[in-house]
Amino acid sequence: MRNPKHLFVVFVLLLHLPVYSCGQEKAEPVAGPASLFETLVDRDSVTVTIDTDWGRVIRKKMEEEYQRAHVTICAGADTLVDLDAQVASRGVMRKRVCFNPPLKLKFGKSDLRNLGFDGHHVLKLVMQCTLGGGGESLAEKEMAAYGLYRILTPQSFRIRPIRLIILNNGKNRENNIFDGFIIEPEKELADRMQGQIPKRETCSVLMVERPQFNRMAVFQYMIGNTDWAVANLHNLKVVKVPEYPKLIPVPYDFDYAGMVDAHYAVPTESLNINSVRERHYLGFSCSEEDADKLAAEFLAKKQEFLAFCNAFPWAEDRTRRSVVKYLDDFFEELENPRQFRYVFGNGINHK
Repeated sequence: MRNPKHLFVVFVLLLHLPVYSCGQEKAEPVAGPASLFETLVDRDSVTVTIDTDWGRVIRKKMEEEYQRAHVTICAGADTLVDLDAQVASRGVMRKRVCFNPPLKLKFGKSDLRNLGFDGHHVLKLVMQCTLGGGGESLAEKEMAAYGLYRILTPQSFRIRPIRLIILNNGKNRENNIFDGFIIEPEKELADRMQGQIPKRETCSVLMVERPQFNRMAVFQYMIGNTDWAVANLHNLKVVKVPEYPKLIPVPYDFDYAGMVDAHYAVPTESLNINSVRERHYLGFSCSEEDADKLAAEFLAKKQEFLAFCNAFPWAEDRTRRSVVKYLDDFFEELENPRQFRYVFGNGINHK
């Protein structure tokens, strides 16, 4: 549960700020054709209000049909967006196991351009899976996972944490305020990396850059995530960047990670592990020299990782402690050369 002080602050804000406008001030149109996501990503606080037939979203979530909505997006006291739009569920597993599915919002391109934004008109949102503190904690820990990978490499998806308010055809519902985040659009990720995302559904580990792949694989091991694969690009995007001969892997969707420990997460039977909390390395087999380099790279980031988690503003204290404890166990392994050389030396046997 959120602490009473936090809930009181939210309650006061809702009393004094109209839900549809979030504030009385209209922000000036952004200078130049910046995207909506780019405008939001570095703001201190973002609130997204979606007014739609929410019952229909829940009933039809497996079909991913767009339906009418009115969307207001506020940054602090500034109302950046106040538009009719469309909303639909998305995702694979989460729309099956979660009461609240991930969402996608689609705006009119001309509507966004009239506000000074560019043509990137679809936003992907992740909201807490369930009602209550457990759902909030999962969202917080997944946001932390994105932040940790961002510390490791800029070749990563950015996210924008949000406070999400759901209205049901103009009516407030009990418990209608959720934690969530917006994920950087794929095209914007590729543009930022000065590359392109190939249109493909399958890939080979031999087609990806070895250093980037192993770095990503060790990160997935660090957070205890085995819910990814190169072969069918499961929870991975690959980006073709001109200065690299092969593809750069970029992971997303960390809800099955042991660090997050979602109630619905179970490991793949073929991995022979009993819980997602158990780590399992899915990277290339490494020589001792390469294993030492990987361990050194992550140990060099240890204090930055832990400081980020301890100060993560979107999480409760108990969530921070849970994440830090899980990471501490990983770093204990890295401080034992015999142990990490064994783990990293028993990966995919491609030379």
